[in-house]
Amino acid sequence: MQSSLETGKESAKKTGGNEGSKGDASHTPEKPRPPRKSESPKAASINYEVLRYDSISDAIVSQCATLFGEHYGVWGANGYKPGERVKLGRHRLKSQCLFDKNCFVVLARKQTGVLVGHAFVCRFPWGAGFASWITQLVVSANERRQGIASTLCNMAYHVHDLASGLVSSHPFAVRALQRARNSRCSPSLISKHAAGLIAASGIPYVQGCPLRLSEEGSIIETKFFVDHTEVNKLLAEEEDWQMGPLNDGEEFFAFVFKDTQE
Repeated sequence: MQSSLETGKESAKKTGGNEGSKGDASHTPEKPRPPRKSESPKAASINYEVLRYDSISDAIVSQCATLFGEHYGVWGANGYKPGERVKLGRHRLKSQCLFDKNCFVVLARKQTGVLVGHAFVCRFPWGAGFASWITQLVVSANERRQGIASTLCNMAYHVHDLASGLVSSHPFAVRALQRARNSRCSPSLISKHAAGLIAASGIPYVQGCPLRLSEEGSIIETKFFVDHTEVNKLLAEEEDWQMGPLNDGEEFFAFVFKDTQE
């Protein structure tokens, strides 16, 4: 449902890790791959940390909820409070993004400790291995276009995942996914696996949502009526966009797959 974004990669401080080999009950973070360094001096001052489910305190969830409320976006004309910022309380955030022990979070902080980005992730058994799904991706509006989103994605996904993805109305979120996995989303391939990924994930807010899948697009109707003004402008500028256009209440269903799934 959720991402508020930009692009690239940089230096990182990493803790925790995905040890999710097949049969591991936790399937949650292994030691993340080192991200590439950014050329941006400002971006180099960002530290990253991976926290497992049982290490995520209420205080951290509250910080993430605040970041989301201040930097995610505003409600569209058909939204809950048109024109007002979309907000998410701590309890709602936990129910949507920390719904079981397979969930974890990647945090991006300045040297001062200020939170400037986060990615909530669910890693779950799928097919003959595992899949990882970013359930919320947010970057502070003041820190965008420095590679933070791509680094969060890079650290969220396991190198051996059979599928890696997210649901978002923002094209930059899709681009960040593709950069992190060095692969492009294929709507025709997504259409083969989307229903199975949704069922296996157990992610509450996508269960039962209608899908609009074809070779020309990959869309899920989440009825999350965030304003699409910025999104539509960015889509008009995108070259070689393959995920289709969005209607109100829709988001891109974006996944990439290992070659063995094709």
